[in-house]
Amino acid sequence: MPLSEFKKNPDNYAIAEHHLRRASEAVLDIGRHIISKGGFSHPEDYTQIIDILGQNEIIPEPFAKEFRKIGGFRNRMVHAYWKVSFEELRQTLKNDLDKLTDFCKYVLKYLEK
Repeated sequence: MPLSEFKKNPDNYAIAEHHLRRASEAVLDIGRHIISKGGFSHPEDYTQIIDILGQNEIIPEPFAKEFRKIGGFRNRMVHAYWKVSFEELRQTLKNDLDKLTDFCKYVLKYLEK
């Protein structure tokens, strides 16, 4: 959907933000659970959850370096939501949505071991 179309209806932003926030929170919850059950080092913040998963080969480390921003973006959506513009939200969805699917594939592969 072109940005101009996306911006026409404020509900588009609210719906997209809500679902992206929930998806990122699910990623972080899953990561925390794996870290806890695996006895890995305790993360101090959300980005460290992804880092620890990469360091322990739950997800590939190059992917972790790229995907770690999900924690910071989640925080901004929750605590500084007024700073997340239509453009930034749309770009994140456009560029990073596939990474959520990739994360799920990596976790499933890990769980199958």
